[in-house]
Amino acid sequence: MDIRPGGRFHSCVVTPEGYECWCAGEYLEVSAPERIVYTLNIADELGNLRTSAEAGMDPEWPSETLVTVTFRALDDQRTEITLHQVAPADVARRTGAYPSWLQMLDRMEAQLGE
Repeated sequence: MDIRPGGRFHSCVVTPEGYECWCAGEYLEVSAPERIVYTLNIADELGNLRTSAEAGMDPEWPSETLVTVTFRALDDQRTEITLHQVAPADVARRTGAYPSWLQMLDRMEAQLGE
């Protein structure tokens, strides 16, 4: 991950069932400590961009989405994180994208609390 405007990333999210979801993207805005904006593209393990259908996903899921993450300090110990991904809400719920983000944020919260 090269977290700077114009920087790129290539990563894999593995579901509890073992399904691999490869992604690639570019950071468009990095305004520490308030905001990160990046593209999120469906990819393969080599970083080649794919359509959702080519990746075996719901064909209604966009091949590229825009993700904006904002951070707001609530006090010295807590930060509010707001995540917005530009995708149809019904498709996000149906495909599992919505609950996946919630699970990742829950895991992050648990790890930070340790």
